[in-house]
Amino acid sequence: MSRKMQFHNINNQFNHTDLKVHQCGFEDCNPKHSWGPGVRDYFLIHYVFAGQGTFKKENKEYKIKDKQAFLICPNVVSSYQADTDNPWTYAWVGFNGLKAETYLDLASFNQENPVLPRVEDDSIIEIFNKLNDIEKLNQNKEIKLLGLLYLLISRLIETNGSHLSYHNNLNNQKEGYIKRAISFIENNYHRKITVSELANYVGIDRSYLWSIFKKKVSTSPQQFIIHFKINKARELMKKSNISIREVAQSVGYKDPLAFSKIFKKKEGISPAEFKKHFQK
Repeated sequence: MSRKMQFHNINNQFNHTDLKVHQCGFEDCNPKHSWGPGVRDYFLIHYVFAGQGTFKKENKEYKIKDKQAFLICPNVVSSYQADTDNPWTYAWVGFNGLKAETYLDLASFNQENPVLPRVEDDSIIEIFNKLNDIEKLNQNKEIKLLGLLYLLISRLIETNGSHLSYHNNLNNQKEGYIKRAISFIENNYHRKITVSELANYVGIDRSYLWSIFKKKVSTSPQQFIIHFKINKARELMKKSNISIREVAQSVGYKDPLAFSKIFKKKEGISPAEFKKHFQK
């Protein structure tokens, strides 16, 4: 492979909840190239094409060689470094979602077992190559990347997975709470929604709702509500010619100025600038 490094940060425009791709990349590392110690707020899989290096998770150290994969879990202190004499070449994909932890558990790939043995499977290499040929995915890029992520995880399950039952009661219960909350937001985004109201609807404590949102969706309930409303506002401004005031009212903001401030904070431009761009 002739590519030295490629990095792709994915701008998600759809409200995927089961799995969501955040980034992917490829690097032919220099000797002693390193990252960390640090934490991520999503899952990050590295697959080593060639060479070797060291991966550290909290107080454990792992020697990684070609055709092995290692996993960084959300909010777990980790670091890694390329070998001095035989630095690795690897590809990676970062993701999260309601089903991410469950799917990885099926592959026996998790916080307790963050390193997979050598995976002799050319289809995994092919999937990573396709992930990093992202510039060729002109139409429906985000959906195609998501499809490749599902293919990757399914191959990991087939090659390394335990035969644990898919229905882990605790995980399914938490996922049920999240889906119930998201369904409420989808049906009520046109008005003001408080986190307390959301927790009462789901039937759990507000602090517990916050903790499972952070664990399963990597954001707080309040930020999820705002993100959902802003996405709906984007859709309205792309597809219709209604005023900013009407857009604000449609996504639950009585004050168009407050809506504009939140929109600009999230999107980097004002609603008027966004609307103007799509009316050219």
